[in-house]
Amino acid sequence: MKLSIPTKASLTQLRDLAVKCGLNKTGTRVLLSQGLQDAVTHCKPLPSTARILSIDMGIRNLAFSLLTPEAPSRTSPSHTITPQVPVVHAWKRLSLSSTSSPTSNSLSDSGLGGVEDFTPSSMCRMAVALVQNHMLPLEPTHILIERQRFRSGGNPAVFEWTVRVNTLEAMLYAIFGTLRSLGKLNANIIPIPPKRVGSFLLSDEDPGDSISVSVVKPDPRKAKTRQKTAATVIKKAKINLLGTWLQDGNVVKLGNAEVKGTAEAFLTKWNRTTHRGLLQDKTTKRKKKSDEGSEDEPGETLVKLDDLSDCLLQGLAWLRWQQNVEILSRGLLPEDKP
Repeated sequence: MKLSIPTKASLTQLRDLAVKCGLNKTGTRVLLSQGLQDAVTHCKPLPSTARILSIDMGIRNLAFSLLTPEAPSRTSPSHTITPQVPVVHAWKRLSLSSTSSPTSNSLSDSGLGGVEDFTPSSMCRMAVALVQNHMLPLEPTHILIERQRFRSGGNPAVFEWTVRVNTLEAMLYAIFGTLRSLGKLNANIIPIPPKRVGSFLLSDEDPGDSISVSVVKPDPRKAKTRQKTAATVIKKAKINLLGTWLQDGNVVKLGNAEVKGTAEAFLTKWNRTTHRGLLQDKTTKRKKKSDEGSEDEPGETLVKLDDLSDCLLQGLAWLRWQQNVEILSRGLLPEDKP
C-alpha cells in the first residue's frame, strides 16, 4: 500500500502527520516517512465490535474506561470517512492499596484500609484482583496501558512510588500476556506514551511551549520548578478539554446510567473548581486559603479529575489515531483532535 503523502514533505509536515497518527515524532525525514509507511501498511479498519479498555496507571488512583467505536457512516467509501463518536460503557477510579493481610483479595473504591503493603506478593494479589474483578468482565479487544516513566522531573533518583507503579505495570503485562498465551484473552495489549496523547490533544495550543528552561547556566532548582509548572498546566488543560467535551456532548456518548453519574460528578467538580479559580484571582490570600480548604459536595469524594480525564482522553486519542491512519491510507489528510 503506497503512502499518500507529498514526496517532498518537510520535516515539520511529517512530524505533524506523526502526531495525528500517534507515532513517534522525533527523528529524520527518512525515519518519520518509514514510520508512517509502516502504519499505513499494517492498517486494519477498527471493527465496530471493538472494545477499548484504557488504563491510567496508579495504585491509590488507578482509572480506567471502556469505549466502543460507533459504526462510521461512509458517505463515499473510497474518499470520505465520517468521524466516529465513541460510546463510553465504563468509567471508574479505584484505590488498589492493600493491607498486609495474606488472605486479602478484594478491591474497593475506598481502598482496604489498614497498613499498606507493597511487597511483591501483596502487589501480585492486587494486580490479579484488579484484572479478574474489573478488567476481564468488560471483555476488551484492545487494552491500552499508560506507559510509565522511570524518573520524575529529570531527577537522578528513582522515587519509591515510581518503582511501585512500574511494578504494577509490569505485573499487568505479565498477567495479560499469560492469559493470551493460554487462550483465555483475545485482546491486543498496547502501551501508550502519555506525551503522545498530550501532543495530539493539545497540538493547537501546547501549554508547555511557554515554559522553557534557560540554556545559560540553568539553575537545577528553577528548572525542576518549571517542569513541575509545565506538567500542572498541561494537566489542567486536559481536564478543561474533557470538561468542555462532556458539556458539548458531541465528542463522546455516555452509554449507561453509571457512566452518566460519573460524568455528572466530574462536571460538577470541574465547574466548581473552575469557578473557584476565577474568584481566587480577585480575592486576597486569606480568601484563597479559605476556598482551598473547602470540602467537596456529597458524592464528589471519589472524583479525581486528572486520573479520570487521562484514562478517557487516552482512549479517545487512540481511537482517532486509528481512524487517521485509515484516512491517510485512502490518500486523504488525517483529522485533528476529536
